[in-house]
Amino acid sequence: MAANAIPLERRAPAPVINKCSGKRLALTFDDGPHIYTYKLASMLHSKGVKATFFINGDNYHKLTDPAPSGGTYADVLKHSYNLGHQIASHTYRHKNLDKLSESQVREEMNSNSDAINAAIGRRPAFMRPPEGAYNGDTLNILGQLGYTVVIWDIDVQDWTSNTLSKQQDIYREALESGSGGHIALQHDVYQQTAEELAPWIVDYAQSEGYEFVTVAECAGTSAYH
Repeated sequence: MAANAIPLERRAPAPVINKCSGKRLALTFDDGPHIYTYKLASMLHSKGVKATFFINGDNYHKLTDPAPSGGTYADVLKHSYNLGHQIASHTYRHKNLDKLSESQVREEMNSNSDAINAAIGRRPAFMRPPEGAYNGDTLNILGQLGYTVVIWDIDVQDWTSNTLSKQQDIYREALESGSGGHIALQHDVYQQTAEELAPWIVDYAQSEGYEFVTVAECAGTSAYH
């Protein structure tokens, strides 16, 4: 390369994944950290499960806000990371990316990367767009930033009025279908999800012979830049 040449910026669109291969289950949680996240991360660890937390820097809480578990919500992230869970990006303020300009998308992603890096000393290589919304322009920007985009193929819709039994039925139908591995969407901001559904998922999926993995393990690439 000539001395004054400008390095080429990565232009490939971000890859998108929505399920795992084999009999593997990636358990994912969006919108936190919240008041239930610390205990949820601990419970999963006690059961030998590593999950992926797609976090916002400023949604239900700012990472600098005090957390009921002690310290700040940045400490909740550090706790989860130290237990082996993957920390990934869900944008800084939970903005719908396909409605933003390029500079706004970059600001959402870079601000969240900075916040996560301040908490755990690593920058995430995986992200989930709020509402699962993205377009070609979004993927081009995220590709330039080096992200893999993660969607899902199991959605318990815990943000609706779905009962616990209905959410369990969604899992039973998916895991008993014989369709291979899955990426499952939940939200750690709901008490029922964190305290009732999550432990049930672990026990049920393990009884069905599923291996729990992070989304990075599912994709076979590094979780962090």
